[in-house]
Amino acid sequence: MRYTLLSFLFLSLVLLSTSKPPKKAPDSFSYMLSQITMPYTNIMKEFRSKAEKDLGNLKTYLQQQLSGEKAEKKNRPDIYLADDNTQTENVPSSSISASEAGRILAATCFNGGIATRADVTIYTCNGATVSADAYDAGNSACSSAQSTVDACYCRFDYYGDQCETHNDFSCEIERLNYPVQCSGTNSFNYVYSYSGIPPCYNVNNGDTITMTNKLVCRNVKKGYDFEGVKPALYSVNTQPNVGSNPFTYAIDGGSTFKQTTMPTNVRQRMNFINWGRMNHPMTLEKTLTANNVAGVDNYDQVISFSGSLLSFAFVGRYYYELSVLKDTNANLTSGYFGGYFEQAGYVEPSASHSVSKAVIIILPIVGVLIVLALLMGYTMHKRNKRQQMIDIQADPLLADQ
Repeated sequence: MRYTLLSFLFLSLVLLSTSKPPKKAPDSFSYMLSQITMPYTNIMKEFRSKAEKDLGNLKTYLQQQLSGEKAEKKNRPDIYLADDNTQTENVPSSSISASEAGRILAATCFNGGIATRADVTIYTCNGATVSADAYDAGNSACSSAQSTVDACYCRFDYYGDQCETHNDFSCEIERLNYPVQCSGTNSFNYVYSYSGIPPCYNVNNGDTITMTNKLVCRNVKKGYDFEGVKPALYSVNTQPNVGSNPFTYAIDGGSTFKQTTMPTNVRQRMNFINWGRMNHPMTLEKTLTANNVAGVDNYDQVISFSGSLLSFAFVGRYYYELSVLKDTNANLTSGYFGGYFEQAGYVEPSASHSVSKAVIIILPIVGVLIVLALLMGYTMHKRNKRQQMIDIQADPLLADQ
């Protein structure tokens, strides 16, 4: 009996030693919270993963748009955006403004410019982009590369990478029926072989004439007188085709001169000047149209030699100056435009020969007499001073007086 009890105890100890301890009962609140929040935690993880992926895609898309690089790069010089290791195309602008064949063009164009693509030659010296004029082919630090860039197709009267600069214009006046040069017979009054403005036209008091003129205007920057891509730092190999008649012009002089807008109050001013009172000219003005400024139409200036204009004849001539003004008094004319009308029947006053001879004889005589009078006066003054000294020495009392 005793041995049977000991055997049972020993067997119980063996079984306890080989069995695993019971698991700790989980905390009921923590377990319940984890079961409730588990679905939302998984949703947040999936949302964050998707957001990071979308953000990466957006960054890549923006980099492509900013660089103008949605198509394959072919033989184009590359640059690096700041804080980015992705190579992108070197383009003149980074603002999205237009599309061509479904491609976003990275070119901002002003003053009606059209965003387009252009095949160009880009010049660099010492790592910096330079103009074609500054490029030195013989310098080992300079190189050129062919590229296709987003560019702006500009109107006739604007230029620059973004068509940002206006090409102003100036004009010359062509006098069609009253030119300032003529030929004639040499005389005492004028020798035609000498330089100057000859006396070409005689007018009588009361005459009315019509002067017909024509404007010949040109853009100031002649190197930019065309429609197309007109950049500052690279050369265009072939001008792109943007279609026929892409622009309209207020002033259209054909292939030589155009302006997008018509200046206000454009007029020809004709000033008659009397050289005896130059600060009070007589002014005649003629308002000009867009066709007049373009040189398509001639224009007339009527001049009546009567009334107050008669007082502007000076030594037998009516002297005038021409100019073309815009807006307030901005001058469009380059150079000097002046001329004369001769006063018919004017006789140059001549001096009498007898009077001239008398003057020639009398003037030297008068001069000699004046000199003699001065010498006589000086001699008499010295003589009086000497006599006073003699009298004082003879009578000392005179010295006390």
